[in-house]
Amino acid sequence: MAFSRFTTAVVALALITVSIAGAAGLGAAAVTDMANEEVIFDDSSNLTVSVDWRDGADSSATADITVYGEDAYHVDGDDVTDSHLNATTLTGTVAEFDTENVSNDTSFDVELDSSATTVTIAAADIADDGTVDLSTHTADSLTADDTILSVTATADTVVSDSMTADPGNTTEAEYTTADGLTDGDSYRVIVSADDTEADSVTVDDGSIGGIFTGADGSPGFGVGVAVIAIASAMVARVRLGGGS
Repeated sequence: MAFSRFTTAVVALALITVSIAGAAGLGAAAVTDMANEEVIFDDSSNLTVSVDWRDGADSSATADITVYGEDAYHVDGDDVTDSHLNATTLTGTVAEFDTENVSNDTSFDVELDSSATTVTIAAADIADDGTVDLSTHTADSLTADDTILSVTATADTVVSDSMTADPGNTTEAEYTTADGLTDGDSYRVIVSADDTEADSVTVDDGSIGGIFTGADGSPGFGVGVAVIAIASAMVARVRLGGGS
């Protein structure tokens, strides 16, 4: 049976599509953030994270859950010298922060000039008036009235957890005030997993509309759809009499 040039080209294109997609699939396994959501914690409903595992998932696969303070998450790694300090010069060995901009669950690396050192403090170390004596947070000798060169923020981890795969089933974990969460505070919940092992992730903070589901992040079409589309084009061409 002889094939027209058009039919031959369509079949060849379909085979190439399958080959390319198959080759890409060989290296597609990757740990990715399957959920990255802001939630408001309510201690009457708590925070629940669920992972639906694929039937063929490796029983040793894991999903990692990390929770940060929401405000801290947004300044993580940023230079906050201008926004978080009331003064860039120490008073003796005391630094003065702007408490309006200091968020919970954040640490600050304070780089000093003449002292030639960096002092790390937590947001909880800063008094209500914004002051913190850096000398009580380092073993290094500090120069009085030193200049602050920079302040860098780091989001502290509030919750760090991991759940092991249960192939074909759902695993679930609940987090409460006992895990360091505070009622009414906003948090960033990140769930990372290999998307060839985990099918979907659900984050539920118990509020109305507070259920967030993340899928594996794959495109909305695959090899089968591509082949069907090509075949449909071929049929349409034949019906129009353009088979040569």
